Amino acid sequence: MNIGIDIRSLFSEHKTGVGEFTSEFLENLFAADKENQYFLFYGSWKKDPSWREPWKQKNVHYICISWPSKLVNILSLLRIKKIDSFFKEQLDWFISPNIGFATVSRRCKHLLVVHDLSFALHPQWYSWKRRFWHFIISPKRQCRRADIIIAPSENTKRDIIHRYQIQPEKVQRIYPGLSKTFLDDTTQITPEKIHEVKQKYTLPSRFLLFLGTIEPRKNIESAITAFTKWNKKQKEAYILVIAGPLGWKYKKIIKKIDSHSDVVYIGYVDAQDKAALYKLARVFIYPSFYEGLGFPILEAQSVGTPVVTSNNSSLVEVAFQDTYLAHPLDSNELEKGIAFQFTKEKADNEKKFVHFSWTSFVKEFLDSVSANKYRK
Repeated sequence: MNIGIDIRSLFSEHKTGVGEFTSEFLENLFAADKENQYFLFYGSWKKDPSWREPWKQKNVHYICISWPSKLVNILSLLRIKKIDSFFKEQLDWFISPNIGFATVSRRCKHLLVVHDLSFALHPQWYSWKRRFWHFIISPKRQCRRADIIIAPSENTKRDIIHRYQIQPEKVQRIYPGLSKTFLDDTTQITPEKIHEVKQKYTLPSRFLLFLGTIEPRKNIESAITAFTKWNKKQKEAYILVIAGPLGWKYKKIIKKIDSHSDVVYIGYVDAQDKAALYKLARVFIYPSFYEGLGFPILEAQSVGTPVVTSNNSSLVEVAFQDTYLAHPLDSNELEKGIAFQFTKEKADNEKKFVHFSWTSFVKEFLDSVSANKYRK
C-alpha cells in the first residue's frame, strides 16, 4: 500500500503532545513495516533549516512542498486542492495524526487520530482564537468523513461516538505507548543526572510536582489550593513545582502561582529531563478536568512516583491501583490524596505497562488499514 502521513506537527518549537505522538508512532512503524510505502508530507515555508529528514528506510519517502501551510489549509478547507493531490503516487491511505485541515479525494481513504474532544465538550477552557479555529476545521465533519478514527482511550472513543453520532465500528481504541527515549531515561537516572536536573531548573530539595501545559483544563489552581492547605500542616515545608509550556488563558494561573511563596513555575522541561524530574518529586499532582489519555500520570507512574489525579475521563483508565483518584473541584479531597500518597514509598511499576506499547499500537494500526484496504 501507498500511505501518506502528515508530519507538519513535528515542526513546533517545543514538541507538543501531537508531535511526540507522531514521532514515536513513525519511529516504531518504520522499524516494524518494510513492505508498505510511506510518503511523509510537510512544508518547507517555515521549516527550521537545521531540520533533517530523520527516517532513512527504503520504503520511506518525503514530500516537501514550498507552499505556506496556511495556504495549504485554506485550499484544503475549501476543497479546492485535496491533500493527496500533492503526491505523484496514488495513495491508498492518508493518515492525519490530529484533527486539522486535511481533505482527501474519493479514491484515497482517510485515517484520523482524535486525541480528545475537550474543545467540543468544554469550550470555556479555550481562547476565542482556538474556539474559532476548531469551528473552522469542523471536527464533526472530519470524523464523519474519515474511514477510520483512532482514539487513544475508551473514554475518548465513547465521546466521539456519542458527540458526533459516529458508527461505533468506525472508531478504534488503540492505546499508544510511552516513548522509548523516556523509558530508556527511566533506567539511567544516575546521581549525575539528578544533580544536572536539579541545577538546570533550580529545583528545591523537597517538592511536589505538576507537569503539563499551563491552561485552564489542567486545573492547576485547584492543585495549588490543595497543596498549600496540606503544606501548612507539615513540619518541614515543601514546594509545589509547576512545569510545562505556556498554553492559553494562562495569565490567571500564573498570577495564582506568583501569589504563593511555596509554589514556583520552572517553564518548559526538555524531554531528556522528564524522567529524572518525575523521580525527584515526592508526589505528582495532576487534577485535570479532562484528558484524552493522560500521558503525564503514565510517565510519573513509570518511575514509581505516587500520583494524585482526577476521577474522570480517561484518567481512571490509565491510573494504576495505587493511584489516588479525587474529584478535581474538591480541594479537601485532593489534599487528602496528597497526604495519603505522601506517606507511600516509591513503587516498582515496570510490569504494569503491558497495555501501553508502541509495538501493539503499530500492529493494530497495520491490521486496521490492511483489513480496510478495499473498503471506501
